[in-house]
This record gives sequence, C-alpha cells and structure tokens, in this order.
Amino acid sequence: MRKPVFRAWWIGLGLGAVAQAVGLSAALAGPAADVVTSLSPLRLSSTEADDHPPPSSAPAAGESAAKTDDLFWPKDEVALRQEMDTFSSLEDGQPAGPGDWEMQLQSGWGTSSHTHRHDPALLEPGLKYTPHRYGSVGAPFLENMQLRMRMPFVLGTGEVPENGDLYFGWQQRWIKEHGACPTFSTLAEMRMPTRRRSSGVDGTFTVILAKSLGPGTGYLNGWVRTANGEDIDDLRHFQWGFRGGYKLPINDWASLLAVYSHSSSVAEGDANSNVLELGACFRTEQHLAFGPGIFVGMDDNAETPNFGAGFRLIYLFNARDNPSPEQLTKLRQERRE
Repeated sequence: MRKPVFRAWWIGLGLGAVAQAVGLSAALAGPAADVVTSLSPLRLSSTEADDHPPPSSAPAAGESAAKTDDLFWPKDEVALRQEMDTFSSLEDGQPAGPGDWEMQLQSGWGTSSHTHRHDPALLEPGLKYTPHRYGSVGAPFLENMQLRMRMPFVLGTGEVPENGDLYFGWQQRWIKEHGACPTFSTLAEMRMPTRRRSSGVDGTFTVILAKSLGPGTGYLNGWVRTANGEDIDDLRHFQWGFRGGYKLPINDWASLLAVYSHSSSVAEGDANSNVLELGACFRTEQHLAFGPGIFVGMDDNAETPNFGAGFRLIYLFNARDNPSPEQLTKLRQERRE
C-alpha cells in the first residue's frame, strides 16, 4: 500500500516566489532614476496624496531607521506587529500593504523513519497580492484582502502525489485587533491538479486568530480540508488540525517564533501527528524579509517527520506612486503621534 511521502501540512508550509515580471520589466524599461522610484518601498496613490497634502517641513534630522522601518513596509501597525515571515505552517492572517505584490520562495527538507524513499526536499514558489483602493467604495474590504497562488514541488522525484499542483487562496482579515478583540481572519484555499497521477480538487478552510500578549503576539489556527484525490491509498477525505504559536520580537527588525501543530493523518488508519516548529523572522529596509525554521516530530507515528529545516524568502513589489520627501516627513510625524 502506498502511503503519502509528504504530509499535507508539510506541502502547505508556505507560499513562494513567482516574480511580478510585468511590474519589474516596466520599471527596468525607464531611465535609472525611474527604476529607483518604481522600486521604492513606500508609495502613495493619488487618492492618498490628496487626503494628505505634503507639508513644507524637511525630514527629521537624525531619526533612526529602526523608528521608521514601517515606512519601508507600508502596512498598518497591526499587520506589521503580527505578520510572520519565516518557514512555518502557521498563518498570521495579515494582508500586505495596499497594492503590494509579495514574491515568496521557500525551500525545505525533512526526514522520517517510516518512509522507504529518500528524504524529501521541498521547493515552493508563490505570489501574494493585496488590492489597492480605486475610490472610496469598498476600500476597507479590498485592503484587508490577500490573493495567493503557489506551486509546491517535492524535488528529486516525480512520483509524489500532488507534486507540482497549483494552489489558489483568498485570505480576508475581517476584524483588526482593537482593545480586547483579537484579529480575526479566514483563509480559503483550493488545490487544482495539473499533472498525471494527480486528481480531484481539494479545499482547505482556515480560521485565524491573533492577539497581542505581553511583549509579543499569540496565534491560533484551526483548519479543515476536504481531500478528493484518488492517488493516495486509503485517503482520509475529511482532515482537520490546529496550530498555536507565539512570536517574540527581539527588536524592530527581528523576532523569534514557536509553534505547536496537531493534525489528522492523510491516510486512514494512521495516527494523528504532533510537531514542534521553531523559527526566526528578519526584515530589512530593502523590500526584503527572510526567515529560517526547523520542525521536530513529537511522536513516532507513521506520518510524523523526525526532523526538518527550511528557509523562506520574501521580496516586496509595490505598485503605487513614490511619495515626496515632504509626504514621508508627514507620515513619520503621524507615526510618532
């Protein structure tokens, strides 16, 4: 009987890197000054510029980069505080900045005592997009949305079921944390078979909660999946699981993450899996975020990996107009207030 080599949670570990070729090629087509402008990390639309006319004051002298790092990542304060950019199965439920494209690439490796194949390695490119307002109607809904696409590959073999299938996702942040109320988001994702020995359309629905706790942020995910393929023997057609995690910031640019994941088996008859995940997140001014991570099995069940490690890389493309120095000064003043 053929058992799944890669667990569903492992194949769903992240979302990775397809470049936004149209936006980048348009930037490269202009003069050098236009390239710098088009890739600037913070840009305001004409609507936003009208709402915030530029002041005449100059940028504050001596202001440290650590105090203004969020200006290079144009997201709201809750998203900046609660987002996670590391190799982990945990979902944070946060959108990107309005109009942003996030290119992601992650790769990982895992080992298990219960498989007779070589230890698998994962490569997963993907793309995420948060819509931008095109008027006053619907702006909060659109700017709290994130559309996703990813395609995970298990390297070294073409025999793994679902290898190279496309995943499409819609994440929506319905409630942003305020007071005692946590952030509440949902993620609906669909797997589309694209190759031989891959069949059926799977759907996964995840509920995401995030709340500031002490110096960091606590997370809780609960998910269910309908698995309809015919390429895994004794496939469990209804799967479920939950994850809990905590992110501890070290400074404005780095944080640590710990996650506990419990999930049902992919195949009928196998026991549930318990996995501990540890990771780190780093963010820079240059549109770039990255994070290494490891995972360790907490039981000896058939589908639980013994150990694994991976790395996630994120690059931000922003489609909005570049702000003037005066507008940046005003934004910094508003953030300090």
